[in-house]
Amino acid sequence: MSKINCTIFDKKSNKLKNVGFMEIKNSSNGNGELYLYGDIVSDQWGKWSDDDTCPQDVANFLKELNSFDSLDIYINSGGGSVFAGIAIYHQLKRHNGFKTVHIDGIAASITSVISCAGDKVII
Repeated sequence: MSKINCTIFDKKSNKLKNVGFMEIKNSSNGNGELYLYGDIVSDQWGKWSDDDTCPQDVANFLKELNSFDSLDIYINSGGGSVFAGIAIYHQLKRHNGFKTVHIDGIAASITSVISCAGDKVII
């Protein structure tokens, strides 16, 4: 399954906003997938590309995963905002399901900290 370009509706601007590329795979099996392939940024306004991720993206994604047993997190990122990364780390750490982190390329800077939120890390 390909990644989904997720959007949310912004009531203030009355427009759809991009929240990045995320994927829910085999939802009947209780497995979700999250891709962190761009920079970690503080908010939507800081995004330079569709692959960039902010804490609100992850929060929106995790809201859909409450009933899931496990989460696969795929990382290939040079890092980014420390403050945003710490927020993402804590959001993932609070997720009750088993978390497997796959380092697909590089997990530099703050994404190395985010990878520590996993129960299992595969490099």
